[in-house]
Amino acid sequence: MITNKQHFIKQLFKALGEEKYIVLKHLDEKMEDDSSADLDLLIQEKDRSAIVTFTSENEVVERWIRKDTSSMTQLFIHFKDNSFLQLDLLLKLVRVELEYLDLETVFADRIKNESGFYTYSLSLLFEHVALFNVLNYSGIPRKYIAHFLAFPKEKQEALLEHFNHKYHTAVKTIAELEHYRPSLHEQLIQNLKTKPHNAWHKRIKHYAEYFYDKLSGVFQVGGRIITFSGVDGAGKSTMIELTKEILSNKYRKKVVVLRHRPSVLPIISAWRYGKKKAEQRATETLPHSGNNKGGIGSLMRFFYYYLDYLFGQFYVYTKYLMKGYIVLYDRYYFDFIIDGKRSNLQIPSGLSKALYRFVQKPALNFFLYADVGIIRARKKELPAKTIVKMTNKYRTLFDELNRSSPETTRYLSIENIQKEQTLKTILHHCKKVI
Repeated sequence: MITNKQHFIKQLFKALGEEKYIVLKHLDEKMEDDSSADLDLLIQEKDRSAIVTFTSENEVVERWIRKDTSSMTQLFIHFKDNSFLQLDLLLKLVRVELEYLDLETVFADRIKNESGFYTYSLSLLFEHVALFNVLNYSGIPRKYIAHFLAFPKEKQEALLEHFNHKYHTAVKTIAELEHYRPSLHEQLIQNLKTKPHNAWHKRIKHYAEYFYDKLSGVFQVGGRIITFSGVDGAGKSTMIELTKEILSNKYRKKVVVLRHRPSVLPIISAWRYGKKKAEQRATETLPHSGNNKGGIGSLMRFFYYYLDYLFGQFYVYTKYLMKGYIVLYDRYYFDFIIDGKRSNLQIPSGLSKALYRFVQKPALNFFLYADVGIIRARKKELPAKTIVKMTNKYRTLFDELNRSSPETTRYLSIENIQKEQTLKTILHHCKKVI
């Protein structure tokens, strides 16, 4: 059965017809069979608005997000059947100040393949992939290396000969390009600076556009924070890993997982034992096994970790959210309100709850719970009565916070019995914020 994404791609190429475009970095002959990769199109400026309009009016599109830079427009398209496509409409092939392939050269190489859409020759594919990755401080991805190595040796040698001659390099084998080499990077930069399309006045223009894009990005934060809470055995770790995998692979998001807090400040025991030994001790110590009885000691510990949240939220914002990351928290501040003992704290929940107003509010907060018998079958770290008590407190807190919060922040309690259904629910809400 054809997916909405495949249907959309077919319609898109039909609408483009004989317009001047090129599918970039594509390996498969049949575009409709491409169920996972993004779609990169090199287009003319005049066609950009038409493609955006086509997307906005397409019957299989549920919603879409647009992001513009000086060199391209990105469309993040969510379809009605839950499929997804990142469509990159490139107006030029540029890295910072250097246009690494000029448009005249690329469009002159345009060919129509057997599937009926326009792409470019194998030689230019090799050139493009090599330039793009090396200039981005990376080796060529394995799938491309395998693709080129599948050709006869004579063809491989011809690809290398053309590349080395054009860029004055000395690459001996295609396989060596899988690993980044600073010396090759420098050779390519020096050679590209000599090209007519990278004359000094054009490089200045590209620099200005690059810094404008960077500055604009500061005010267009694309990242989000999503938290997972629950008693030990509720299934948080499994759901976090599955969510991370889908957000990374299907929705092409950069994802980072943080444990409990930003961790700008080290765990307290690190001041005594050193970071490495303290982390080892923390790993070997069971939750709720601390012997802190409250009083001044608990308050000091709490405010130390609270400072980590206050200062750490700016660190998380600049390091991750401003760069478009999805930050998944395995536990969050709510533990201090409901389950302080887990962090060896004995403090009034009213205090930690009141101070939450100054802590960064995530876009989504999931509390996972399950029947006591199920949780005890997974982990026997907590008595049944404690599990029931904490579950009720968490659900009450999340209900209260959800009622009093703006639409930009949601607090959701999910019964985690069937893994597939839980994941489906989580992703349904994630799609609304990413």
